[in-house]
Amino acid sequence: MEKREKVLIALMVIALGYGAFELFVRPGASPPDTPAVSVSVDEAVKVSQTVSQSLAEAELRAEEKHILATAATPWTSNPFYDWPHARPSDTLAEEPEPTPELDQIRAATVYSGYLEMGRIRIAVINGLEYRVGETLVDGSFMVERITPASVTLMAAQSQQQIIIPYQDAAD
Repeated sequence: MEKREKVLIALMVIALGYGAFELFVRPGASPPDTPAVSVSVDEAVKVSQTVSQSLAEAELRAEEKHILATAATPWTSNPFYDWPHARPSDTLAEEPEPTPELDQIRAATVYSGYLEMGRIRIAVINGLEYRVGETLVDGSFMVERITPASVTLMAAQSQQQIIIPYQDAAD
C-alpha cells in the first residue's frame, strides 16, 4: 500500500470514529424551543391574493425584456469547448514498426485519464499521474507527449517511441 492510500484510510477511520462519537457517546443537543405561530387561513389567503395582484401589475423593464428575448434565441455557435476525441495530429501513423517487445509493453500499459489545466497536461498511466518529461515508475520509459487521444512514451535506452491510445473505463 502506498503512502497516500494509508493517509486516506487513516482519515477515513478518524472520520468514522468521530461520527460514532457524535452519534453514540456525545449527548444530543435538544433543539431550541420555537414558539408556535398560528396563522388563520383567511389571513394567508389575503396575503397570497395581495402578492398575486402585485405580480400581475408589475411591468418588466426594457433590460429584463431584452434578457428574456436573448435567452430564448438559439445559439449561433457552441459556447462550450469542443473536445474532439481524435485530432488529425493524434493518428497512429507516426508509430514505428511494432516489435513483440513493444507490443507486450503496449498491452501492459493503460492510459486511462487525461487532465488539462492551462498549459499543464496530466496523463493517468497504470493508475498514476504523469506530466511530460516524467519517467514511469519502472524507469524504462519517459512521457514524451500527452494528448486526449493518446500518450507517447520514449524508451530510455533504445529511444524508440510507443504510442498508447486512450482507454475509456466504459470500454
